Amino acid sequence: MSTTATATTNAQSAIEPATQPQSWCHIAPYGTYRYMRHKDGEPLLDADGQPLYGQQVLDTQALRGILAAWDPATPLLVDREHWSMDQQRADSAAMAWVVELELRADGLWGLLRWTDIGYAEVVNRRLRWLSPVWDLLEDGRPEKLLSVGLTNTARFKDALAPVVNKADPPETTPQPPPPGLAGNSTTKDPTDMEKFITLLGLPEDATEEDVLAAIQALLTERAEAEAAALNSEAEEAAEENEDIIQNKADFIALYRQYPEAARAMLRTLQRNKPQAEPPVTNRAEARRPSFLDAATGGASAVKNKLEIFREMPEGAAKDAYQREHGAELLALERSTTAAAQ
Repeated sequence: MSTTATATTNAQSAIEPATQPQSWCHIAPYGTYRYMRHKDGEPLLDADGQPLYGQQVLDTQALRGILAAWDPATPLLVDREHWSMDQQRADSAAMAWVVELELRADGLWGLLRWTDIGYAEVVNRRLRWLSPVWDLLEDGRPEKLLSVGLTNTARFKDALAPVVNKADPPETTPQPPPPGLAGNSTTKDPTDMEKFITLLGLPEDATEEDVLAAIQALLTERAEAEAAALNSEAEEAAEENEDIIQNKADFIALYRQYPEAARAMLRTLQRNKPQAEPPVTNRAEARRPSFLDAATGGASAVKNKLEIFREMPEGAAKDAYQREHGAELLALERSTTAAAQ
């Protein structure tokens, strides 16, 4: 956003009339989206003259980051067709102001406070979708919401709920509408089902089954996105701690099902991680573990924790014993292997 646009934002937010109508609108959905890269309005091409593509990753991590970077004290500009960023137009007239952000099951939503211009565009169905503007990090996730455009050519259009799905005005506050906008006083309040249909972007004649199916699809998509993020986190943790994890597959499975328990186990193993000893260059000089008795051919008169663990039957008790003595069992396992070589 330009300095001029920022100044306009601050100035207009200070004089917003309390009577402006407000409505919650869908700004961005979950998902990964491929797009053609541009520079100065022209597509970027590779050495063979083919278009270059990038991708935007809109997962839970990304949209939570947008919320974390949001400054609720400064309403955000909603312009028309991103004109405030167009060098030729440089038109920063506000269609609305984003005054709140919220993360829902189907993505990022914003509470828009409409101006007379934007309200007329929406009520008359001239412009129906929102298009966010943000900088992307190297991993394709957005960093901070810079502005929003009211448009009919939104990049995420197929996954967005339109601002108005029917010829009804946006949901307003109990305050009277701005002067000059006729018909608002007689607008019938939509039913709960109509609100769901509008929010989900379904056809006007959608049934209750259609609404439930759409909600289930959104919940499934969200669960899959969160599972993928957790799996990626588990893989990364396993690679970073491969020196203290014996079975990577089992650890990842544990991490997926009980992430907090897996993280706690990692912290315990890292605290009790044995210090590396200098390598022994002469095997004859290597010390045998104290629990091994040469006179009995490597058997110990008193069972150590590793032997106890190996003889325990599979079950909850053995799992608890491993959690409690994990670091010591790992050290004994390694000592036994080294002595046997």
